[in-house]
Amino acid sequence: MPGQLLLETALSGIEAVVNGILRRGAPDALASLAELTGQAVEIEFSDLGLRLFVLFGRRGISLSRQAPSRVATRLCGTSLALARLGSAQAGRPEDVQIEGDVELAQRLRRLLERLDID
Repeated sequence: MPGQLLLETALSGIEAVVNGILRRGAPDALASLAELTGQAVEIEFSDLGLRLFVLFGRRGISLSRQAPSRVATRLCGTSLALARLGSAQAGRPEDVQIEGDVELAQRLRRLLERLDID
């Protein structure tokens, strides 16, 4: 389907951008992610009806629409609420549900706060 192909292409581009930011954004970012190798986070964008899975590895992240065998943490919220999770000033938006390994979600948030995303 053309819509599926477009989404997969967009995910591939987003994955490349995020991994580039991780390589340049913080000296220890990839080392921090390497500690999470094999972990997966599900992100559900409730306003878009979209579920993505973030898988961690030594070289960065992989984004997928296919569920892995195990998900450690699940985040669910609107696109805006999920975007605010990476903001140092935001606190924890009450409109984002976090299930599973909350410590993993907190580690990811601390990593995002250290990155210089300009």
